[in-house]
Amino acid sequence: MLFLVIDKVKIQPVPDEQALSAYNAAQRLFKMLKDLEKDGKLKAKYAFADISGGIVILDVESLEELYGTLASMPTNPYVDREIHPLISMEMMEEAVDMAREKMKERVEKC
Repeated sequence: MLFLVIDKVKIQPVPDEQALSAYNAAQRLFKMLKDLEKDGKLKAKYAFADISGGIVILDVESLEELYGTLASMPTNPYVDREIHPLISMEMMEEAVDMAREKMKERVEKC
């Protein structure tokens, strides 16, 4: 199961100690991502060029594994997160073809 995970850093003024804590969490996340990549669980990772944050594509066996992976990310307190399940374009094409055929039948009946 593939999931796109989008993290955007919560930007707000904080004391230096909290900012340092966030940078330390980011360093721990980078190590975690390298480990996930070695394990074949991380398929892609990119940072945003225009804002603080980035995306990863995770390949997990279950929602429970996804939850466990995301819950263990050290940057959780510092980001807003979106998660989207992914399918292949081939699967999308098949779904569109099936929907098109059903719509064609409906139109022809009218």
